[in-house]
Amino acid sequence: MRVRLIAFTAAGECVALRARDVLEGEDCAYERGFGEARRGLDAFAREGFDRADALVFVGAMGIAVRAIAPYVRSKASDPAVVVIDEAGTWCIPVLSGHLGGANALAIRLARGLGAQPVVTTATDIRGVWAPDSWAASRGFCVLEPERIRSVSSSLLAGAGATLFTDGAVEGAVPAGVSLTEERARAQVVVSPRALPQDGELACEPALHIVPRCVYVGVGCRRGASRAAIARAVECARELAGVPSRALAGAASIDLKADEEGLLSWARSAGLAIEFFAAERLARAEGSFSSSPFVESVTGVDCVCERAAACASGSGRLICRKQVLDGVTVALAASAFTCTFNNDAANRRG
Repeated sequence: MRVRLIAFTAAGECVALRARDVLEGEDCAYERGFGEARRGLDAFAREGFDRADALVFVGAMGIAVRAIAPYVRSKASDPAVVVIDEAGTWCIPVLSGHLGGANALAIRLARGLGAQPVVTTATDIRGVWAPDSWAASRGFCVLEPERIRSVSSSLLAGAGATLFTDGAVEGAVPAGVSLTEERARAQVVVSPRALPQDGELACEPALHIVPRCVYVGVGCRRGASRAAIARAVECARELAGVPSRALAGAASIDLKADEEGLLSWARSAGLAIEFFAAERLARAEGSFSSSPFVESVTGVDCVCERAAACASGSGRLICRKQVLDGVTVALAASAFTCTFNNDAANRRG
């Protein structure tokens, strides 16, 4: 986690440096604000919103609010913002308490500083499960942040919420939450498939929580461009109903390890790509497409499906081989688990 801290007085600086020590192991940087040759507040906020995961202001709440106001955009993308008073008595999450983790950060800092966290969201106060905080704590993505409110409102009103997942479930589900096997009736869906697929999900009103568990297997002719590979992957994703945020990695055969178009696509998609020898692909478990021509060239009958399966740890194919402009793509999903336990991750913050 990239954390940027700022203080404005000598007393505040002492607290900020203690806070940095509490966050040992994180990528923390401290700067002194106000005064000649010191950090400009606007630049601190602007660059923090662009590059950091969390901003910690040690000083008056008003200073922080005025500094961040021009840059606040969305709970899906804004960094966590926490304010600590310069006496180190209070830790107050100001922005992105749930998806951004400001509530959890404030609690962590308060414990380390011997301070009091001030968390004000209704679900925290009442101990109600918060799907966004739970998703963030598990490394899952919330696809429609604007739908969080309806789920939380239902839980706060005592009406409960239904949850569907195609993953495993571990632990007791939180109070007010009931599991359903009927995806169409669920208010919360936890699945790597969360986009309209042949019209099947087009009207699904649920809040979608997406685990990063889908691996892209790619085969391509020599010299395939980044754009051609990107188009083929997008078509496969759309066919399977898989959002880009569900992608966890990519794979191909080692014969393609020097394909610049493939490497460039992986970099632009932010995905690590793994290359397997034909012998390893041939040992993949499952039923795969078979092409005598591909086997004569590569030594294995299908590159994309087998590569996806190997990268996912023998996960299930959710999109079989698709061919577009000399590129073949398949998708495989590794197993994931929805873990519930009796801790703060099951509630907001």
